[in-house]
Formats: sequence, structure tokens, C-alpha cells
Amino acid sequence: MVWSEPSLLVFRPILYQDLRIAASIPLDAALAGWREQRDAIALTTALFIAMIFAAGVLALRYVDRMSQARLAIAQSKATLEQALESMVSGFLLLDSQHRVLQWNRRFEEMYPLRHPVLAPLVPFSTVVMEILHHRMPSVTDEERALQQQRLADHLKGVDVIVSTAAVPGRPAPKIVSAAMVAISRLRKSSPGLA
Repeated sequence: MVWSEPSLLVFRPILYQDLRIAASIPLDAALAGWREQRDAIALTTALFIAMIFAAGVLALRYVDRMSQARLAIAQSKATLEQALESMVSGFLLLDSQHRVLQWNRRFEEMYPLRHPVLAPLVPFSTVVMEILHHRMPSVTDEERALQQQRLADHLKGVDVIVSTAAVPGRPAPKIVSAAMVAISRLRKSSPGLA
């Protein structure tokens, strides 16, 4: 029998040397399943490469956004520090639990405290008690406890604490109430109410 198409041919000798067994299969039939598997592997590889590429693009965007956010935070922090240092008044920033976050040099000059007392996350009451001890060293423990209780009562439900101190050579700061602002606005809108 003569095959007219390419085939795979296998033959083996058997027990008798002059006799051989041969088998053949057309090449297309032998490789039909292989081509489907090859296509599936190529498709899977292409999808995997596309997924890696997409993950890389997303990772680069994330890193870029994080870099921009860090730069914005650094710029904001530098602006805040410049603003704090340019103030003539002492400034102490607290968090929502009334712990120290940041302060300016003028605050340190006004209240020369020991370094461990004026540090981030130290309770505001500790700072106030140290200032009280520094300004009035003869205060008894009973008076100190009373001041601490008054401060604790005052801080309940308070979100903003405005504390001012006189700057040498300048008039004392004035706290403007909401009622004063309302009266001022009323006077501006009605010129006859002077």
C-alpha cells in the first residue's frame, strides 16, 4: 500500500529477524489534537502576558499617585511649618483626644518646658500642669488637682482651644465673639445704625 500524504511510520522487529511489524498514521491525524493544545497554550500565554502588563500599568499608576500624594503632604507640611514659625504668638496644635501634635518656636519661648513634656502625643493636660508648675511653683498639690479637674471639665466636648498670650511691646490679643461679628455685619448692611 502506498500513502500519498505524509505519515508517521513505526516498525519493530519481532522474534523472527526477517519479519517486522509496521504501523502508520497520517501526520494530520496525529497532530490534530496537538494543534488545538498549541492554540490553547498560546491563548493562555497571551492572556497571562496581558494580565501582567495590565497589573504593571496599574502598579505604576498607583506608585505615581502615591508619589504625588507624598509630595503634596511634604509641601503642605513645609507650608504649615513656615506659617507656624512666622507667627508672633505661641501656637500649639492638638488632636481630637487633646494630645500635642505640633507647636512653634514662639510657644517654646513663652513656655520653656522640659523636652519630654513638650513632645508629640503628650496630653494637653500634662503640658498645662507643667506650665502651671513652671509659672507658679508654690502651688500645692490640692490646688494643682483642682486646676487639673477644672481643665478636664473645660475640655469635655471642646473641639477648638484658642489660647492667647500677650506679646511684649504689643497690645493684648482680643477674642471676637460670634455676636460681635453679627453686630458688625448688621452695622455694615444698615449705615443708619451706627
